[in-house]
Amino acid sequence: MIDFETQVRHLLHAINKFPKESNIILIMRHSQRKQPENRGEIPKLDLTPQGRKMARKFGKRLPKYRPIRLFHSPFKRCGETAELILEEFKKGSGRGLLKGPLKTLYGPGASLSFYIIESMKRNGEQFIFRWAAGLYSDDMIKPFIPYCQNTERIIFKNINDAPPKCIDIYVTHDIFLMSLRFGWFGYPPNEKWVSFLGGMAFTLMENCILLFDIDEMIHADIPFRWKNKK
Repeated sequence: MIDFETQVRHLLHAINKFPKESNIILIMRHSQRKQPENRGEIPKLDLTPQGRKMARKFGKRLPKYRPIRLFHSPFKRCGETAELILEEFKKGSGRGLLKGPLKTLYGPGASLSFYIIESMKRNGEQFIFRWAAGLYSDDMIKPFIPYCQNTERIIFKNINDAPPKCIDIYVTHDIFLMSLRFGWFGYPPNEKWVSFLGGMAFTLMENCILLFDIDEMIHADIPFRWKNKK
C-alpha cells in the first residue's frame, strides 16, 4: 500500500486534472486515526494530531474555484475530517457546505458487533469477497450489490442538485470505499488498498468514466446501470 501522505498528494494532484467544467464525486477515507491495541477498539478511535493536520492541509490545497459539499459517516473521526477540510478550505475564500452524516457511508446496516467480530477473523479484502459472494445471511448484513446500488442512487441524486464545478466529498471508511470500488468498477481489493485521506474521484464523460483510482488516473468503463446518468 502506498503510504498515507503520498496518497494524499496523488489525490490532490488528480483533482486538478479533471475538466474544469465538470462536477466531481470524491469518495475518500477519513484522516489518520490512532492505532488500536485490539481490533475491537477501532470504532472508538479519534484522529491523531497528524491526522488533523493533514485534513487541514487537504482542505487548504483543494482548488478554490470549485465549491465543495461534504458528507460523512456518522463516526466521529469521519465528521471531524470533513469539518477540518471545510474549515481550512473556507479560510482560503473557498465556498463550501457541510451536509452532514449519511448512514450509507457506514455500511449496509449491520451491527457494530458484526464488523468487530469479522475484523478479528479476517482482513478487509477477505471480508469484501465473502460479502460479495453471499456468504453472509441477509439478516446479518444487507446484500453486497443492493448496498452498492443504494449508495450510488444517493450519490447521483446529490450530484444532480449540485452547483456547477462542484466536488461532492464523501468521507467514509476504507472497507466501504473498497467495497464500492469493487461493486461499481469491478476492481478487486487485493490489488491495492486505500490509505488515510486517500480515495477515488470520478466524473462521467460521454463514453467513459474519468476515474482517479487511489494512485492513478484512468478511463474506466461505465457500469451498465449508469448509462443514463448525467
